[in-house]
Amino acid sequence: MAATSHPLDWPDAYPRTPARRRTRSTFKISARRAQVELLAEIARMDGRDAVISTDLRMRRSDGQPFARGLNRRSDDPGVAVYFRRGDARICVACDLHVQTWENIHAIGLTLQGINAAARHGASGVLDRALQGFAAPAPAPAPPDPGPSDPGRWHEILHVSPDAPAAVIGGAWRALSKQASAAAQLDLNLARDEGLAARGGGPDRGES
Repeated sequence: MAATSHPLDWPDAYPRTPARRRTRSTFKISARRAQVELLAEIARMDGRDAVISTDLRMRRSDGQPFARGLNRRSDDPGVAVYFRRGDARICVACDLHVQTWENIHAIGLTLQGINAAARHGASGVLDRALQGFAAPAPAPAPPDPGPSDPGRWHEILHVSPDAPAAVIGGAWRALSKQASAAAQLDLNLARDEGLAARGGGPDRGES
């Protein structure tokens, strides 16, 4: 699953700062400029697909927060910035300050420092510096269970393979009383397959 711009998609690896310990910054910069400079620093390190995740609801068509909304107070001013660089997925998060834009600028300054070190440092310093910000890969989507496996209908209904139609119907009704929606689909298919194996169609009056 990809990172969401709203609500705040805080990374599990980052501990949260208690609200009472958050501070006002001394940054002399506008919220809009902080946002622009952050995105510029990401571009300088060949980053792409940037997502600025916050609790602010106001969003542009590209998913980024409106700069004018960054000055608004929020119960959770934390910011998590996700982007890709090569095959790596990077996440930098900050909630040290009381306003969202301040945390955006703090992340921008962090990336600025990494870019400066890369410009003046040894080969590969940028890759090594960003290794500490590698985000875990999104969890894969659960596999589609698909329809019930033909031939297993009697296992799903907990009856013998040669059970008569009356037993199949009775097992289906008993199991249906406590089945979830997903389990009910399997039960319905198993009942239909079992009745078809007996040479008859499903009794739709039972569904």
